Amino acid sequence: MSQETVSSRYSSSEEDIKEFVFKTSDDEITYTSDNVLYENFKSFAVKVCLTSNNAALIPKVKDMRAIALDT
Repeated sequence: MSQETVSSRYSSSEEDIKEFVFKTSDDEITYTSDNVLYENFKSFAVKVCLTSNNAALIPKVKDMRAIALDT
């Protein structure tokens, strides 16, 4: 997946909420495993890694949304 929003975007305060958008490169998700091509999925996972340059400021997630559409 690639990030569509600017990678240098960050929050300047606790109230400064930012939205980030990620998409696949060709708007399709297919993968091959054991020489079998998969074009659909039954489940998906999201991993969120939060970082901060200041140990006193803990990153937070507000209104986390994930949408996965299977055709």
